Amino acid sequence: MTRESGRFQRHPTLTLASAALCAGLSAASPIAFATSAEVAAHERRVAELTRQLEQAKRELAADRKETAEAQTRAEEAEAALERSGEAEQSDIELGPLTIGGAMRANYIIGSYKGGGDGPSRGGNGGNFELDTFRINAALDWDNVIGKLEYRWYNGYNFIHTGWLGYRLDDASQLEIGVTRKPFGPSP
Repeated sequence: MTRESGRFQRHPTLTLASAALCAGLSAASPIAFATSAEVAAHERRVAELTRQLEQAKRELAADRKETAEAQTRAEEAEAALERSGEAEQSDIELGPLTIGGAMRANYIIGSYKGGGDGPSRGGNGGNFELDTFRINAALDWDNVIGKLEYRWYNGYNFIHTGWLGYRLDDASQLEIGVTRKPFGPSP
């Protein structure tokens, strides 16, 4: 600034330099000079993203809970299925003879496009079929022992197990007939 005739006057070079300095600062740091509308828009966006994150966390927790419940139900169903296959729970005992059995049925519905040689699975609302029917008997009378199991499937039937034996002692026995051999994976 210069002083002429008792008054201060602005120097044009300094005014231009200060304007350039302000422009440079605002370009280098735009957030420092953001308007209140821009700040409010950013705050709204952060709030929306936070809300979406919380919603996603709730959905994830619900999905994890549903998956755990489905796993528990599957384990319970599997345990019930295993229990239903055990002879002691539903068998009838007549002295030394124990009689039991099982029946399994399927309801099948399916839709296969393209025709051709593919399987036909229950058109017109599905079909109900008897899959397996079996009768088992077990004998344990003094040292005389035996087992019988006959199975019927859709279109064929056969003897699965049928043997009569004698218990020699607690660790060994003699079996004659269609026996289950203790070889390979268990049945």
